[in-house]
Order: sequence, then C-alpha cells, then structure tokens
Amino acid sequence: MTRRSSPNVHWALAAMITLSLAVDLFFFTGFYASDDQQYLRGALSILDGHFQARGPKHGEMRLTITGWNALVMLLVGPARVQLVAASYVVFHQLLNLVTFALGARLFHPKVGLLAAYVSATIPLLVTFSTMILPDIQMTLWIVLSFLAFHEAYAFRERHRRALGGFVLVLAGVCAGLAYATKESGLIVLPFFFGLWLALEHRHAKRNGQRIRRLSALRYGTLFAVGFALVFLAETAALNALSDRAIVRLGWTVQELAPERVERIERVAGLNPLERLERTHTVLGSETFLPTPLRGLLLFGLIAYPFLRGRPWSLYLLP
Repeated sequence: MTRRSSPNVHWALAAMITLSLAVDLFFFTGFYASDDQQYLRGALSILDGHFQARGPKHGEMRLTITGWNALVMLLVGPARVQLVAASYVVFHQLLNLVTFALGARLFHPKVGLLAAYVSATIPLLVTFSTMILPDIQMTLWIVLSFLAFHEAYAFRERHRRALGGFVLVLAGVCAGLAYATKESGLIVLPFFFGLWLALEHRHAKRNGQRIRRLSALRYGTLFAVGFALVFLAETAALNALSDRAIVRLGWTVQELAPERVERIERVAGLNPLERLERTHTVLGSETFLPTPLRGLLLFGLIAYPFLRGRPWSLYLLP
C-alpha cells in the first residue's frame, strides 16, 4: 500500500481545514474571565516591563502562552482581547495538519485524513480553539514530537544518521515545549521511552543483530538533549524576567512552593510536608526499597528484555 498522497487527498485536506476554520470561528468562545486572565496578565506584564516586579503566578509562568499573547497584542493592540482569543484558532488548524502528517506517515494518507477530520470536529477542541488556554497548543507540540521521533528513526534506517540525530533533538525540543506550555505535557515522556526501546529493537532486528547498547543510548540521549535545551531556556527566561529561575519547576512538583503548602489545612497535627517526610521515612526504611532503587528496578525490568533482544519476555513480568 503506497503512502504517497494523491491530489484528491490534498484537496480533501484543504477543504477540511477551511471548514474547520469556519466552524471554529462560528462557535467562537473568546474571553471567559477565568484562567485566561493569568495568561493575559502575564503578556501585559511582559509588554510593560513589570513582570519582574510583580512576580509571576503559575499561569504567567507558562511563557509559550504568555509569549504568544504578547506577540498578538503587539500586532493588534493590548485592548483587543477577543482578537487574542481568536488567534488561538491557528493552533487548532496546525494540530489538524500535523495529525494528518502523522497518520499519513505511520499508515496511509487516507488514514491521516480521517484522523485530521476527527481532530477538526471534536466538540471540545472546537470550543477550546478560540479560548486563551494551553491545551491545544500542548497537544500540538506532543504530536509534533511523536512525528519528529518517528522521522528520526526513519532517517536512521536510510543510513542518514546525522540528519536523524538532528531531528531527534527537534523531537526533544517539541516535548520540552509541550511541558513549557502545560505541566501535564510531562506525562508523555514514559511513552517516548517505550517508543525508543521498540524502535531500537526493530532497527536491530532488521539488521539481523542484537541491540548495540551504547549506540542506542547515545542516539536516545539526543532526545533528552532537546528537552534539556527548552528547560534551560525557560529557566534563563524566568530568571531574567522574575529573578525566580526555578519557581515554575517548584510549582510543578509542589515542593518549592511553600506559599501553597501553608494554605493547606493541617490534619491530625501534621502539615503536608511533615506527612511527606513521615511517608518517605517509612518507605525508605529497611522494610522497603528506597524510592530511587524501586524506580531503577522498574526501569531495569522493562529495559532489559529489549536490550537483550527478547521483548516477548515482558509478558512474564508480574
């Protein structure tokens, strides 16, 4: 089955994008005075130079959102809030296109077209397409990351390893931008780990050899490099804007944000930090494995069958 797109598929995709854009604007949502207030406030504080003085809230720290809002405000004016909301339709249409590309590359252009039609017509996505929210933009970066990850290994199969390595860094950058857009973007990282193992196993099988561990590790590390570049860039930007470089990471893991912890009601004489400390003490005792060792054990149980070229033995795990 060929994966080459026919002119009919291209025309159908163009018609779908046009119809999706019309539907998004017809069911326009716009400003709704909730989370979007933080994203707008963050953009305004960047434009007027008061981001550092005020100190960011968690929504303002999502620089991919506040940065986009600031860019649109520069073009249309800071008072045109509804136009800022309307600009988010761009991300929905890009998501439709990238969904088509991923389906076409993995299966067939017609499959990609069907997937794009689903993406274009899901009511929740239509509603969010004209709202100042990070969800569609985060999803766009995740799909782009999966597409780039797949293409990186496709280049490697064609013996274009250097180009594949560069694309793999781009996949990591896209995954990092998903996190920079919304913290829940981190949830896809274990899926990329599984995908890396599966693709390394397929590459070794096609070449009639076992997985070359060091080579596989070096290639997979390029994804982490791309992710780290975004993380470091965000840290530097937050440090320049607010002098609180790790404040967003702290908010993400709920450990470096004491102002949030102090607002939680004490239970049975213990505040949340004390409860966490007691739990950690119990789990770290001689009766239980320390948390890092448990994580390392789980990582080894999953990775070892793939590195040995016997992924079927995963079924033997309890």
